[in-house]
Amino acid sequence: MNTSPLITVGSLNETKINAVRSVYSEAFHIIGKPVEVTISGQPMSDQETRQGAIERARACSDVGNWGIGLEGGIMLVDGTLYLCSWGALADESRVYTASGARLALPDGFLVPLREGKELKDIMDDYTSRSGVSHQEGAVGVFTNGMISRTSMFSHIVQLLEGQRQYFSHK
Repeated sequence: MNTSPLITVGSLNETKINAVRSVYSEAFHIIGKPVEVTISGQPMSDQETRQGAIERARACSDVGNWGIGLEGGIMLVDGTLYLCSWGALADESRVYTASGARLALPDGFLVPLREGKELKDIMDDYTSRSGVSHQEGAVGVFTNGMISRTSMFSHIVQLLEGQRQYFSHK
């Protein structure tokens, strides 16, 4: 039986789980877990994306264990479509939230998104590949590999953990 502190990530997506693993030492036991959320399959606003991260974190936290939710979505700002990402960490006392980088997406993505297609499927079509969201993600494609989906989510997890450490000592 593993007695390490448990951190449960509200997803089975390896980029999200690896992002959490990149921030926490091997002293933590980190697992992924599928969870139900009330948001749409493709979050279409900053607020909906944040809500999804919070719901994922809360669904994974229980006494003595932390839950982390990471959510990618899209948002429209002044007619430009942006990728957005949010994270949440739920512990015994509170929920911490943080967001990541925003990146403009091609104009041609808006119509299929409004028609109900998810960004992960649009990216697979756009790149003529399969599983982009489990690899470098849209951020990796549109930064020419300079930023990966895992590194983007790792930054968010660092922001979450930094807040948790700061406020747990107050």
